[in-house]
Amino acid sequence: MFSLEISNIGAACNKNPYEPKNKIILTQLCKGQKNKYKSLLFEYGIFKTSSKVSKDNKFKSIYKKFKKDVINPGDFEEIEEKIVKEFKIEEPDIDTTILVKKLKEDLKKDCGKNNEQKVIDKRKYTQGNNKMWTYKDERGWELRGLHDASDGDIVIEVKTRMKRNNVRKNVYDLYQLFGYLLVMNKSKGKIVQLYNDIIFDSDIETTDEYGVIDIKQEPWKLLFENFIKELNIFFHEIEFYSDKTFDIWKVFDKFNLPIAEFDIDGVCFNIVPGFEKITKLLL
Repeated sequence: MFSLEISNIGAACNKNPYEPKNKIILTQLCKGQKNKYKSLLFEYGIFKTSSKVSKDNKFKSIYKKFKKDVINPGDFEEIEEKIVKEFKIEEPDIDTTILVKKLKEDLKKDCGKNNEQKVIDKRKYTQGNNKMWTYKDERGWELRGLHDASDGDIVIEVKTRMKRNNVRKNVYDLYQLFGYLLVMNKSKGKIVQLYNDIIFDSDIETTDEYGVIDIKQEPWKLLFENFIKELNIFFHEIEFYSDKTFDIWKVFDKFNLPIAEFDIDGVCFNIVPGFEKITKLLL
């Protein structure tokens, strides 16, 4: 059975401009055909062996000291400078380019996680992330995920925005919420956004917010039906490649390789941000 994380639904249905659908297809194929695609990635130089020794864990251990305190996007640059400075004391000759790119992504993710709790506490929502919800479709696919929170019968998805103009209605966020409604067998949900300590949680639709979404009512009912159709199309594509080889160059840039290196002990490092999941699936 093919299984997709709810957080990847927007990309799987080609709604996320920041995450290509082809990368999600390859990720799914790597789950079921690990040896095949691992060999291909080494053959084409997408993975490569290196005589270097990984220093990634040392860099990560420094970041751990700051991780829980990442709240304000305005502090990202200062935190980054402190981490690089401390790392360079012990490892002055290590190129930190990829490490810093990954750090920038981690700062955004952890800022979102840390602020998510703030929204839940302020609005007195019921805490989520306490159960892995699973939906198994009769057509042979499943969805899995942890929801952020609930407000009575309303499923809440919390999004932290780094800029004011990012407070907006994203279709990929809507599709993620649809996924939670499906796995939890709920009909109502809301996307709550946080920017600069301002919580956007209107119950009615505005320029920047969807409001409360009810998939039993139009226009959400039709959109939800289309969402199910698009999921089926995605899983049909995965099935198509079950006995064929996917063109991996639809995912990788030949001029930006490798996406990961393996040191003399077989430890993976220098993973290009955005390819952590594919890499870890193939370890």
